[in-house]
Amino acid sequence: MNKIIVVLISTLLPLIVGCSFTNPSPPSQATETNEVAISPVSVVVTPATSVSPLPTPAEVDIPQPKAGFGTVGGILLVKNPRAEGTFTSVPITPIFLAPVIYTNDGKSAFAGLDYNTDPTGTTGETGIFVIQNVPPGRYGVVVLQGSIPYLIKNEKGEDYIISVEAGKALDLGEIHADLPPL
Repeated sequence: MNKIIVVLISTLLPLIVGCSFTNPSPPSQATETNEVAISPVSVVVTPATSVSPLPTPAEVDIPQPKAGFGTVGGILLVKNPRAEGTFTSVPITPIFLAPVIYTNDGKSAFAGLDYNTDPTGTTGETGIFVIQNVPPGRYGVVVLQGSIPYLIKNEKGEDYIISVEAGKALDLGEIHADLPPL
């Protein structure tokens, strides 16, 4: 039984976390009672070869917008629950631009999200997103996690509000979000 567990761990774990296992000495032979002694296993941790670094904002290809519209792009990253102070990409996540709603005296009050009409895109595997054909205006950046929309906050804890201008491409760079886990 122990031998099977060691074989499974040494076979599967390198595929999962990029580790390799070595056995420093050969296992001893079976004893007369058919028991097998297991030699200690050492673990050598090496970086996984299949993980690629996150792209830099310069690598986000934001196309020029159509006349009368803007284009918005960036990289959505969330706090990494496994490593304090770090961020990780958010793959295949809907992202919306919700128009800012103003009070009668012209102050922004909130961002109103309409799933059917608001500009939207989806993050790629590395968190990159591009939203095209965005009408000029001020928008709150909203992420749909599960079925719940979250208005992204900036590093100061304020709503992440952007201004889109006709004929311009807006590169938001890395957006660091603090979203609750699914």
